[in-house]
Amino acid sequence: MMKKVFVAVAFLLFISVKGIFAQGDVTPQFQASKIYRLPQGEVVNEDLFIAAERVEISGLVNGDVYAAGGQIFIDGQVNGDLLAAGGTINVSGIVMQNLRIVGGQVTLSGRTGRNTSIAGGNIEIIQSAELNRGLAAVFGNFTLNAPVAGYVKAAGGNMTLNNTVNGNVDAAIGVLRVAGKGQVQGDLNYWSGDRASIDDTALITGSVNFNRVSGPPVKTAEVKNKLFAAARVSSLILTYFTGLIFLGLFPIFLKTTVTNLQEKPLMSFIWGIISPFLIFVLIIIFTLTIIGIPLAIFILLLYLLFFYIARIPVIFYLGKIFIGRLSADPKPVWVLTAGLLIYWILIMIPLFGPLFSFIVPVIGFGATLLAAGFSRKPHVQETSRGRSKKR
Repeated sequence: MMKKVFVAVAFLLFISVKGIFAQGDVTPQFQASKIYRLPQGEVVNEDLFIAAERVEISGLVNGDVYAAGGQIFIDGQVNGDLLAAGGTINVSGIVMQNLRIVGGQVTLSGRTGRNTSIAGGNIEIIQSAELNRGLAAVFGNFTLNAPVAGYVKAAGGNMTLNNTVNGNVDAAIGVLRVAGKGQVQGDLNYWSGDRASIDDTALITGSVNFNRVSGPPVKTAEVKNKLFAAARVSSLILTYFTGLIFLGLFPIFLKTTVTNLQEKPLMSFIWGIISPFLIFVLIIIFTLTIIGIPLAIFILLLYLLFFYIARIPVIFYLGKIFIGRLSADPKPVWVLTAGLLIYWILIMIPLFGPLFSFIVPVIGFGATLLAAGFSRKPHVQETSRGRSKKR
């Protein structure tokens, strides 16, 4: 049931080791901007890391692509893996290896050479898409109109299957419909509160196994475990791309925060523990007036967002400790990768994992506050020195 988790960890370990010992001709390229475009006809002969508001890849990438952005459009060709996280993601091109996507609105109409993994609010796989291996999906709403050469593993709210699946279908689902063109060349195993709607013209060559989630506790626990594993994998991918954005947009601030973790761990932890109480008091003050209620909600949401992001500096610091023993001048992206791998392994340890999961964002948030407070001092000192020289 934890297969997806360990596959993701093994994948990160591979690219981490590859990055540490990579030679010059395979050094990855990192791009951070508001808009990134790779026009048709252009070629990138290395791994490509992108953090932008809008990402457009119409050319050829002879390597892996890691993209994070508000809007991501892929209509070119990626000869490696594609890992993308964004608000709107549209893949109409060719991905020769694995496709891993986390997004709000995901549309797939292109071709994938190996396995496809998607986590999204709304997922639509159009009839023109070609999936040559298995498909794993976590979603709110999911429409599958394209054939799948292998298995389908799904967990989510509403799912419509309207083409051929040449393997088993395993789904933990709210509402499942197998439409008229739907075919399952294997078993249909699903866990739900209600039976699936299967059209008369649909074809299932194997057995149909319905497991009511309100039934035996074992089955209910199995569904929850599958959903929990899928959520963890989605969180892993989202954290990785958040870290890439941090590296691209705030390298100096990240360095200052990591320095605080290294030199002031106790102070960082204290500030991390105190800050929730201070923010809670501030929120209470604002809620005393009707005008202040929206601002209080905004402050709460902002705090939760930054508390989640606060893991990034700690993860980067863990990677720095590990890779610093193997390489004198490691590339930041591989430091992040190694750190995320270490973090993932540690939170999987029974008893210790939950405690570590609590400490990491706390100390990370405290170090971030210290970085925000002290980052202005060097600038002030330089200004004063400049004035003294003029005098």
